[in-house]
Amino acid sequence: MSDVLVHVYGVVASTAELPDGLTGRLDKPVRRIVEDDLAVLVSDVDEEARVRRADLLAHAHLLEAVAAQTTVIPSRFGVLLPDDDTVRRELLLQRGEELRALLQAFDGCVQVTVHASYDEDAALREVLGRDPRLAALRDSTDLTDTAGQVRLGEAVGGALAALREEAASMVIESLRPHAVAASLNEVRGAYDVVSVALLVRREDRPQLDGAVGDLDREAAGRMTLRYVGPQPPYAFLDRVDTTERSWA
Repeated sequence: MSDVLVHVYGVVASTAELPDGLTGRLDKPVRRIVEDDLAVLVSDVDEEARVRRADLLAHAHLLEAVAAQTTVIPSRFGVLLPDDDTVRRELLLQRGEELRALLQAFDGCVQVTVHASYDEDAALREVLGRDPRLAALRDSTDLTDTAGQVRLGEAVGGALAALREEAASMVIESLRPHAVAASLNEVRGAYDVVSVALLVRREDRPQLDGAVGDLDREAAGRMTLRYVGPQPPYAFLDRVDTTERSWA
């Protein structure tokens, strides 16, 4: 018979109001382990339970639901402890001051993430339309000319990189005034423009939502925007000096 372990989702203030009917991995009910002014959100999981993609999504979706309502310091997926007493000792007692400082630093804030990517055809049309020499090079390069094709590819690649950099700056400059902080994520696709996490005060969300909507309309036909959130402050946890309770 396998043991029951405690899956850790994150930490909130003990007085925080949570959404009704929270469930976590395997649809198990989520409960709180409380010590003074802190509470750890957990659910029970069988020790031999196989980790599935649905479990990763359940962990993320639970934290997003909580973040929509109150400040939460998230735990990475896969933190399993043997019992409630260990959770209380290792998290709430040993790390209590650090967790209080993080809750204070992020009080009233959520993270949202904006991903922007260029439409491939639109990007190519734009770089060719901006540079007649590049368009002429494309028209004059024979498909059988290997060296010429390499030169054309390098030229187009450079023009696309410059276009993405310009578009990324435009996205960030449009949204950054509405946020407390911003953190850039790595982008890898040839037509990915930017992925930026924004830490925003709850009361400023309507202004940011409006700015994202304006940007989406402005970029229609050229870029696609994906707006994710609210989320816990994943991208900003290591940017807080918990000893000073301030931004590093």
